[in-house]
Amino acid sequence: MASQLGAPARSLRFSPAEVVPRLRVGSAPLLLTVLSLLGLLIVVPLQTQLGLIPLRQVAVLTLAVDVLLGMLILRAAPQGFWSISFLLFFVLSLFHLGLYVRPALFGELSVGLSLVTYTRIWYTDAAMARAGVVVLLGLLAYGFGTGVRTLWRHPRAGSVQPEQTASAARSLSGIADVGAVALLAGVSGWLYLSLTVIGPTFFLNGYLRFLTATANYPISICYLLISVGTTLSALRPRRRIVRLAAIAFALFVLLALMVGIRGEVLIPLTAALAVMARDPTNRPVLDRLRRPTARLAVGLGVIGLLVGISFVQQVRVAGIQGLSRGSTTVDASALNAVDEMGYSIRVVITSVEWHEDLQEPYRFGQTYYSPPVRALARLVGTDRVEAATDYSLMNVEIANRVGPIGGSMIAEAEHNYGRPGVIAILGLIGAAAASATSSRRSAWGQAAMGIIGLMALMHVRNSFAPLFVWGSAGLLLAFFGLILSRLYPRFRE
Repeated sequence: MASQLGAPARSLRFSPAEVVPRLRVGSAPLLLTVLSLLGLLIVVPLQTQLGLIPLRQVAVLTLAVDVLLGMLILRAAPQGFWSISFLLFFVLSLFHLGLYVRPALFGELSVGLSLVTYTRIWYTDAAMARAGVVVLLGLLAYGFGTGVRTLWRHPRAGSVQPEQTASAARSLSGIADVGAVALLAGVSGWLYLSLTVIGPTFFLNGYLRFLTATANYPISICYLLISVGTTLSALRPRRRIVRLAAIAFALFVLLALMVGIRGEVLIPLTAALAVMARDPTNRPVLDRLRRPTARLAVGLGVIGLLVGISFVQQVRVAGIQGLSRGSTTVDASALNAVDEMGYSIRVVITSVEWHEDLQEPYRFGQTYYSPPVRALARLVGTDRVEAATDYSLMNVEIANRVGPIGGSMIAEAEHNYGRPGVIAILGLIGAAAASATSSRRSAWGQAAMGIIGLMALMHVRNSFAPLFVWGSAGLLLAFFGLILSRLYPRFRE
């Protein structure tokens, strides 16, 4: 294939062989597997009793297990903190355990729920304790899946992975260029809609007004292009068009955070970092980030990020103008930010109440296979249930019965198969995340794993319903870039 494209079949200078780091390979995967399995064997038979103990004890237990699993996943992952297996676990924990930190530390519930929720009825000690056990099962299963997959087919310490071929590097360049174009198109479309629908001061008026004003416009397509484009362009960050797209993304981040938009910024950024971490040409940068001073800087950066998230949460309610007039008091607290990001637990509580209290039947995979079935029905022109009333889509059922409270990877698994489903699905997700970091792949494989990682990060706090279309669009863009690299062999780093 390389000779057909007019390029010699040799390795490129910029793509050195990847040496498996010794410090990351050792007892951590085995310890992660054994402790996760032991935790499941203890928690599964005692889950009913654990759901009845005081909330503070459940919170302390869950957070302690979460920290231990996080440390082991961090040690087992080849790229450390920047591995998708650890980043996904970190995001999953943050969005599901945020509201357990205050009860664990102070024995009290959060007092700031009225800013972002519709009722306080769901936020009780009993409901939180029971949902905490479900989350604990999911985290243990994720750790077990990650550990098993890391042990299975993990390269030996010090072994050398095959170098990247010229053809693969050229394919990655084509995919990255298409991603950069998609990113530029997404940011341009977002700015155009924001300016024409709201006006030049759109970033000063608050999230709720922005959401209401753009509700009838295709702004979700812009977010799709931004998310997928950011992930794909990270495959080759040194290309000129990718650098131009990165500047556009930085502008989007600045304005979006001023509006109060977070998920559409943090999720693609996290996915892009994980994609860049897999590239062995970025290994020297990762090695420098493992130094003690760099780790301290990263820790301080996380705290700063949490404080910033707390600020953004208040911008969502009042807007920049409201804060500047003094009509709203700014309380930038990292603990408040952790509280506010932990509201995905409400979706878990809701699902548990539906099936364990109201005895409603489980969906048995319906919310997972319904989106592709609906997409196929639309493609061939057959009749289908209106999306606004189709309860095979979990986001529709949640919105109609409870309100727009988002989604949850753990809650959707529970909604379909109960607590055994949480263990099975989170275990598979953990194994898939570890698989994305444990071996080299073709250009198409790297792009596909990047898109799948992006979808997994999105699913942490969103329903599965839109992910099939978004993931399919991302894979189509990647395939288009792959075809371009075959047709035009001038793609170079």
